[in-house]
Amino acid sequence: MLKQTMIGVYLLTTLISCTHNKSAEKSALEILADTTNAKKEIIEEVKESSHRFETIDSLQRYINPKLNSAIVKAISEYNAILRTNYSEEDVNIKYELSDVPWRGEFYYDFGDFQLKLGLVPKADSIGYLHQLDNEWEWESYQNTTVGFIPHELGHWIHGEIIKEKELNFGNLDSTNTVIEIYGDRIIIEGIAIWLENLITEKDELYFDKDLALGFAGYDSLIATGQEGRFVYSVGEYLVTPILNKNFEQGVILMTQNPPNCNNSEELREYQQDIYSKLD
Repeated sequence: MLKQTMIGVYLLTTLISCTHNKSAEKSALEILADTTNAKKEIIEEVKESSHRFETIDSLQRYINPKLNSAIVKAISEYNAILRTNYSEEDVNIKYELSDVPWRGEFYYDFGDFQLKLGLVPKADSIGYLHQLDNEWEWESYQNTTVGFIPHELGHWIHGEIIKEKELNFGNLDSTNTVIEIYGDRIIIEGIAIWLENLITEKDELYFDKDLALGFAGYDSLIATGQEGRFVYSVGEYLVTPILNKNFEQGVILMTQNPPNCNNSEELREYQQDIYSKLD
């Protein structure tokens, strides 16, 4: 009787133990499943909330080495062609917020002799950062920052010549007439484009022959004020023969005496006058 009782107790204990272990095992599986589902939910939330760049600093950290690499390459090429000794260490970019409400802005400030990159618009910096998730927007951003290095370094070289020769230039203010402003602008952009053309391959990016032929683009600029459309092509057309003959002397003469012309005929005469003074 005692033996049977002991056997019964053993079986009952074993059954309880197995049932308990099975219950514990099931709980562990349930916990694991719950944890896995929680991880999936977290991952999905991160996917929904993450962007290419979450902060302005992260954008700057990404773009800065790419800009520096492009600067080293462009300076080396300019030195080889122009026989100059510019150093990439002298080229510094000041990072800031852009005043343009819908995009960043990369430009050379002749007043400060400084390259400046407005990383994102002041108006909606975070919204603009999130726009860079779009592949087209991101490619465009890189093209107008890293891709603009040859052009903006053209402005920088112009600025270095102004400083070295102590030329009086870049005094654009509210007292300037429209013609004076456009005269300065076509010199500024023309020189940068001529330099850019030395080290890049482009298919008529600025030089629109139909607009610039006979300086017709200048008349259109004066009449319509469409600077973005006409300044570059007219500038390139104006400075090219001058700089082809004597780069530094041409830059100095045009910088000291930018055109103050009322029409394309006067601009043509200006070009011929500068050209005739070159060695």
